[in-house]
Amino acid sequence: NQKKEISPILITGVWRSGTTLISRILNNHPDLEITFDTVHFMRFSFNKYNPIHKRKNVIKLINDTRKRLLDRYDLNISSKDVLKIVNKKYNYQTIYDALMKVFLLKSNQKKTWGEKTNLVWTKIPDFFRMYPKGRVLHIVRDPRAVLFSWKKFTQANGNDYLDSILNSYDSMNKALLYKKVYKNKNYKLITYESLVSNPKLIVKSVCKKFNI
Repeated sequence: NQKKEISPILITGVWRSGTTLISRILNNHPDLEITFDTVHFMRFSFNKYNPIHKRKNVIKLINDTRKRLLDRYDLNISSKDVLKIVNKKYNYQTIYDALMKVFLLKSNQKKTWGEKTNLVWTKIPDFFRMYPKGRVLHIVRDPRAVLFSWKKFTQANGNDYLDSILNSYDSMNKALLYKKVYKNKNYKLITYESLVSNPKLIVKSVCKKFNI
């Protein structure tokens, strides 16, 4: 059963919370290839090409992803290769897996793909429904630090940077819920503060939880 065998990694949190840092650390693992700020499947594609069982919608999803990667990052993937892996199994799980395999795993010997994409903690339940054996790393940071960092980083107009507080609040609330709901799943919650103060300990705990 393909659904039981696939165990990709999703890394998410708010902007300026350490998602890029932990994704780059884990990307050094010999079996893991983790992208960041490129595909954004759970943000841009998931549930936005319905009905997904229709071939024309599958092709549009794949081509839209290909165009976005090419236009924004000058990265080229083969729609034909993605469709070959999908092999008429038209659902979001299979398409996501095919896209990431072609994008990340085609040119190396690594075994597992992962994606770091911010602001998708509300999609964690959907990710687990697609990949029951999937692994989710959710990182949170002191909202005051997020606000200060985001204000310096963002080009948003006026006081729009204040949205980072609301995002942090929602991410933390969801994290408390997910810790209970997914206690028997591969869900791992970490804090930015613990990561930067004791990276070795935190990375070891992540690897132990995810069995990597």
